[in-house]
Amino acid sequence: MHFLQLSMLGLLLILQQTCSRNEDYSHKELLNTPWELVSINQETIDSALKEPTLLFEESGSKANGFAGCNQFFGTYSLSADSLSFSGLGSTKMFCEQSQELEGQYLGRLSEVTHFVVSQNGSALTLLSNAVPVLEFKKGEAD
Repeated sequence: MHFLQLSMLGLLLILQQTCSRNEDYSHKELLNTPWELVSINQETIDSALKEPTLLFEESGSKANGFAGCNQFFGTYSLSADSLSFSGLGSTKMFCEQSQELEGQYLGRLSEVTHFVVSQNGSALTLLSNAVPVLEFKKGEAD
């Protein structure tokens, strides 16, 4: 009986700690920060090309950036560690050297389901289910 009481007390303490934690799911470290693409499907992108970027705007859940040739835009949905993009569109210039990179980048963005920010906040990995598809480094704010 004493063991059961101690077990229940322990469980209640754990629940109280878990529930009273002030979890911040605002993800301020992601917002209004330029992220520069480093790799697609864990393959480093060609450094001779201008780096594609990603920016999460705080107002209106809008995402935009540079895809390698064209500017892109859309919306994002963010909660806990889940992330998805919708309504992605872009300008329509043709750039022979970066067309393949741009297609891969925008294609992977549309597949994103989750994200991970490094502990020091300098790197962002976007995942499709549990598979890393896009990796970024934190860029310089304008």
